[in-house]
Amino acid sequence: MTDHLMRRLPLSLQRFFPVKLMAVATVAVLLSSCSFDQPVAPKWDVKMAIPLVNRIYTVQEMIEKNDFLLEGTDGLVNVDYEKDLDRFEVGDALQVDGVSQHIDSKIGKFRVPSPGSKMISLTFGQLFPQAQSLDGQQAPVPAFQFDNVTASLPRFENFESVLIESGIVRVTIKNRLPVPLSAGQSMDVRSQDTDESIFTIVFDHEIAPGETASRTVNLYGLRVPANLKVVLNGGSPGSGGDPVTINAYTDGLDVEAYISEIVAVEARAAVEPQVFSGADSIAIGDSIRVTEAVIKSGLFRFEFDNQLPLNMTLNLTLQDFYDPYGQPAKLELPLTTGQTTFRFINLSGYDFRPQQNDQGTVVHFNWSVQVEGSNEQIITLSSEDAIKLDVDLSDLTFSEIRGVLDNVHVSLDTISESIDLPDGLDSLKFEAGRLELLLNNGIGFPIHPHLTILGINEETGKSATITVDQVIAAANGHPTLSKIVLDEQNSNLIDFLNVMPTRIQVVGEATVGDGTSESVIRDTDFIESTIHITAPISLSYPTQTVKTEVDTIEVDKEAQKELQNNVLAGSFHARLGNHLPFGARVTLYFSSRDTSVFTRPELAIGPISLEAADVQNGRVVAEKPSLVDIELTQEQIAILGSPVVYSGMAITIPGSNGQIVRLYSDDYVSVKAFAEVTYHVDPEDSGNEK
Repeated sequence: MTDHLMRRLPLSLQRFFPVKLMAVATVAVLLSSCSFDQPVAPKWDVKMAIPLVNRIYTVQEMIEKNDFLLEGTDGLVNVDYEKDLDRFEVGDALQVDGVSQHIDSKIGKFRVPSPGSKMISLTFGQLFPQAQSLDGQQAPVPAFQFDNVTASLPRFENFESVLIESGIVRVTIKNRLPVPLSAGQSMDVRSQDTDESIFTIVFDHEIAPGETASRTVNLYGLRVPANLKVVLNGGSPGSGGDPVTINAYTDGLDVEAYISEIVAVEARAAVEPQVFSGADSIAIGDSIRVTEAVIKSGLFRFEFDNQLPLNMTLNLTLQDFYDPYGQPAKLELPLTTGQTTFRFINLSGYDFRPQQNDQGTVVHFNWSVQVEGSNEQIITLSSEDAIKLDVDLSDLTFSEIRGVLDNVHVSLDTISESIDLPDGLDSLKFEAGRLELLLNNGIGFPIHPHLTILGINEETGKSATITVDQVIAAANGHPTLSKIVLDEQNSNLIDFLNVMPTRIQVVGEATVGDGTSESVIRDTDFIESTIHITAPISLSYPTQTVKTEVDTIEVDKEAQKELQNNVLAGSFHARLGNHLPFGARVTLYFSSRDTSVFTRPELAIGPISLEAADVQNGRVVAEKPSLVDIELTQEQIAILGSPVVYSGMAITIPGSNGQIVRLYSDDYVSVKAFAEVTYHVDPEDSGNEK
C-alpha cells in the first residue's frame, strides 16, 4: 500500500515525506509478525504537504513581456516607445500654383503699301495770266509773281488717311516754262477737305527752263489724307528782255508727289501682308528659382481673340520649354477676323530652363502674327489695337528640379498612429523624459519642419501637444540623418507623457530650401521619420495590479482520492519576499479551470500585505520577508484534489504616494507556498476499493 502510494505521488511529495511513510510501513510489518486474536486492521492519520507556488516575479519578466519597457545599462527601467511614422515622399509636392494672365499686346506701328505718285500740271497762263494774250507769239517775258496758285492732286487709291510713324514724300517740280523760276519758290501741301496745311516745301535755288528740282520731306507724325492739293507761291525773273516763244496752254509746271516707305500708327487704308511680333512673360513665383527642371505634368493653355480686321496666323514660341529633341515648344494657330479659339500644349516630359529676373522664375514666350493683308480693301487699323491672349499655366508639376528653393511651403499629410498601452502603464506619472524625432532626409535641400505632435488619451479624453520647429540638414548625395531631441527642459514633454496617449497625431507643414543653396530635388526623394520616446527611470509609481501567468499543479491520483474523501484538516503556509522600493499586496488564486483563475477562483488567499524593501541611495539593498500561516476549510482543500490545479498571482502595488522612486530590472516579489493537509488512512477501505 505504501509503496503503491509513493509511486503515485509526485516526486516533490515523495521527497517531502519519505521518513513518515517509512515509519508507517515498519509498524505494519511488526503487527503482521505477532500472533494475536483475530487482527483488526489498523487506522492512522497522515500529513501530506502539497507544493503550490515557488515563484520569483521579477521586473525583468515584466520588461521582457512588454515592448514599452526597456532595461537601461545600469538595470534601471525605462518606459520606451519607438514608432516609425509614415514615409513622406515628395511626389507631386513639386508643383507650381496655377498662374494665368491676360495679355493685350499692342500691334504697334504697321506698314501701309506705298500709295505711289500723283502729279498735277499748271499752265503758263495759270501762273502768268498775261501769257494768254501772247499765246503762240514770241515776246520778251517780264518778271512776274504768282500767289496761292492752287491745284488738286489726284486722290491716292489705297488709303483714306494715315497717321505716319515714318515715311517720306518726294516732291518734284519740272519747269516746262520758257523762263526760269525764281529761287524761293514755296509749295504748301494741304488737305482738300479741310484746307489744313500738311507740310510746306521751299525750293531755294532758281529752276531753269527744262530743269527738274526735287525735295524730300519726312512725314513723321503727320496725318496725311488721300485727297491733297498744292498751293504755289513764287515767281520768275522773266526772260531778261529776250523774246521767247509763249505757249500759254501747253507750257507750264509739272508737280509730282511720291509717297513711300510708310509705317503708320493709325490708318484708314489697305494693309499689306506683314508680321507683328512681341514678347511676354509670366512670373510663376519667387519661391522656386529654377535652373533646370523636368516636367512631370502640366498644361499651357492659350486663348486667342482676334479682334483685328485681318485674318492672321499666330506663331507662339515658349523659349523656356524644350521637348525631348531639344526644340522649344511651339504653337501655330490660324485665325480669321473676329474668331476666338484656344489651344493646349501638353508639357509632360519637357525640360524647363527658364531665365531669372527680380521676379524669380519667369516663363517667357515670343509671339508673331502673320497678317494676310486686306487684299486692297480699306480697313481701319491702329497701333493701339492689340493681340488679345489669355494664358493659363496650370498643374505644372515637376519630377526633378535643379535650382534654389526659397522657403517653399509643403503641407504634410496628417499622420495618426495608435499606441496600445499595456495594462498597468496607463497611469504612470513621469518627472523626466526624452523624445527623439529621427528624420532621415533624402532631399537635397535643408528642411524646416513646423510640426505639432498631439498626444491623445482616447479613454480619459486628455491631450497634450509638443511642437517641433528645427531645421534639418539637407541630403548630401545620400540621405542625411538628423535628430531632434525634446526633453523637460526645452518642451512640455512631461505633460505629454503624463497624458499616456493612446494615439499620436503629427500635423503641420515644412519649408524647403534656404533661398541660397542650389541643389536637386526629385519626386522620388523622401523623408523617413521615427519618433522615439523614453521616460527615465525615476518615476512616481501609481497604484496598479500586475497579474502573473497561470501555472499548473498536477496532483497524483492516489493523493487526489485522499484529498477528496479522507481529509481531516489543512493549512496554508507561505514565505513572501518583497524586493521592491514600495509596498505591495499579493493575492493567490486557484481554480480547476485555467480560464477562471482570476475571474472565478475556487480558492483565493490574500491579499497579503508586503512591506517595502530596504532602500539606500534609491536602490533596494535587501528584501523584506513576510510569513503567512492560515487554516483552510475542507471546501478550500477540495480544490487541491482536482486532477489539475491552475494557479495565478496578482501583485497590487499601492504606489509610491507621489514620491519619486527607482525601479530596477532585478527587483522582484518572491512567493514560496504549500498546503499541509491531514487525511485518515483506512486499509479496509483501500482493500475494498481494490
